[in-house]
Amino acid sequence: MSLAALLVLAAAGRFHAEANVRQSERELQRLADAREALQGDVDRVRLDVEVLENAGRLSELNAQHLALRTVRSEQIADDRDFARVVGIKVPEKPSAVPQNADIIGNAIGMNDLSAAERAVQ
Repeated sequence: MSLAALLVLAAAGRFHAEANVRQSERELQRLADAREALQGDVDRVRLDVEVLENAGRLSELNAQHLALRTVRSEQIADDRDFARVVGIKVPEKPSAVPQNADIIGNAIGMNDLSAAERAVQ
């Protein structure tokens, strides 16, 4: 009787193990399919980026839609223009930049409006 019970338990254990293997194989296949789909998406995005960053394509888009031209020096804003926009009074002509001018500090101040206002006052 114990041999029959062992055989039944062994058969049940094998069935359970095979069911787990089949479930794991299905899950692996699902993950492989999802990975393949994502890889396809990545490939499409890379192709889109390659097309969009193509210099010829960018020139074509510029000519069709943007009409961008080379920047002229009078189009470039400086710190005085920025100060005028935010309402800080500045002299019309810039004074000569002293030898020990803190160019880095001034650049940081332009990013921090409160620091720029303190520097002018």
